[in-house]
Amino acid sequence: MNKTVINETTNNKNMSNKTNNDAEFCANYTPNDYDQMLFSLDPVIFTIKEGVLNVLLVQRQSDPCKNQWALPGGRVDKLKSDDLIQALQQKLMSKTGLDQCYFEQVLTDGGLKMDGRGWSVSTVYMALVRYSDVVLEENQTGEPVQWHPVDQLTALEPLAFWHQKFIDAALARLRDKITYTDLPINMVDKVFTVRQLRMAYESILGVEITRQAFSKRANQLTKNGVIIETGNMSDDVGRPAMLYKAVKHEKPHVFSYSMTKVN
Repeated sequence: MNKTVINETTNNKNMSNKTNNDAEFCANYTPNDYDQMLFSLDPVIFTIKEGVLNVLLVQRQSDPCKNQWALPGGRVDKLKSDDLIQALQQKLMSKTGLDQCYFEQVLTDGGLKMDGRGWSVSTVYMALVRYSDVVLEENQTGEPVQWHPVDQLTALEPLAFWHQKFIDAALARLRDKITYTDLPINMVDKVFTVRQLRMAYESILGVEITRQAFSKRANQLTKNGVIIETGNMSDDVGRPAMLYKAVKHEKPHVFSYSMTKVN
């Protein structure tokens, strides 16, 4: 083992000595001289459909894991993307028809047993979308694509690869972050009431939120210009409410306190 390491180090050093600069070294670098592994991007795309938190899944049409439900990810097209963000945006576009939505990286995981084809690594992202914005008929891959309630995924077991593990990690991240951020704004209609926003929080957390606690949060959102009044009222019978819209912002609004919630 030690002899192999010494020889490899010596070979790399000799190769470096034969080149004049980084550009020349990289131009002559051969990836196959080193161990390779499979790499994929797997976005966990959440939405709220009819008051229930859903995740987008595709049914694989080829081996491995043929006919199993999986996250709408896959291998990175090195010829079409320059970095992970661009590669992810291409995946989101091909699966949802959206070229813009909120997303963040959750984790990178991998191992010998994740994919039957060999040692593999996946970078997992969480994406939040409005249900009304997604047109699944525009999917470009030909695979069946469906929304599935996150609390009913056991009926689909086993999911492909380690995708259940990835969904669990993304869901835990989402539920943790919404207790102190405004992330659910990315999942409600473009025009909404405070009650509808509160219901989005409840759908994600799976618990009831006191009106008093959420009223304090909504007031802070308006005070900081995160949401603004549209000047119109909802058409709710008997109790019309002010309609709001979110002001576009690059990062989630972070509250100075965690939201109170009760069972």
